[in-house]
Amino acid sequence: MNSETIMKIVNEETGCDVRQQTRKRYIAESRFIYFDLCRKYASNIRSLMQIGKTVKRDHASVLHGVRRCKDWNEVNRDFRFKYSAIEDLVKKQFRTYKRFKNPVTAHDRISFLENQMRLLITNNKDLKKENKRQKKRIETLMTGNG
Repeated sequence: MNSETIMKIVNEETGCDVRQQTRKRYIAESRFIYFDLCRKYASNIRSLMQIGKTVKRDHASVLHGVRRCKDWNEVNRDFRFKYSAIEDLVKKQFRTYKRFKNPVTAHDRISFLENQMRLLITNNKDLKKENKRQKKRIETLMTGNG
């Protein structure tokens, strides 16, 4: 996974651009989340200096951001919720990236995706059946026969 993908996810989820040159708290928090997630998941960036260059900051700012992220995760429930939601999205992308990073063949990829599609169709049918069952149950309860 590359840093651009992580930046895109963070920007979309927080509603701001982490590249903005401002010290407003909500943008700084988003930037710190970006720093921490790049440190964990970015494959194209190996140093604090490289992470910082993507948002025109130096390595010390990145290190400060990673430390703040850790501290805020421990004490701030709202920040922890925001961070975990964004990290879950990044992890999901990361798993997909790792799965197809070294594909054996295009045929293998297509087979995998076809199997996934079959599974989703089956799950969808099961959910529709369950939905009908629940609607009938609600209807019987509403009429007073249940």
